[in-house]
Amino acid sequence: METNHKKYSSPYHDEHNYLISVAWAILVIGSSLAVIVVLWSFIGYIGPSYSADRLIEQQVALRDQYDLPSRPVITDPNELETPPPLRSIKDCIPYSLPRLNLQNLLLTL
Repeated sequence: METNHKKYSSPYHDEHNYLISVAWAILVIGSSLAVIVVLWSFIGYIGPSYSADRLIEQQVALRDQYDLPSRPVITDPNELETPPPLRSIKDCIPYSLPRLNLQNLLLTL
């Protein structure tokens, strides 16, 4: 007599395997964020002034290397946001343009 035993297949079996891969992905993301937080706590917040200071150091070094005359250092943050070719044009400096607000925009419609 032949017996036909079928394994019981749970409808949740595939879902269980899927959840394991999702759990691994969440674990990897969480550990990555933990590493970033630990590194940030050791290094600290550098801030945008680091980039500006580094740029000034590079410009001074390059002017010395190529025997160019020194130029004054620009420290105005609004002027630093403007590209150098547009600094001579006063209407292109972003802080010199009038600011639009929602009220003025609605009044013009």
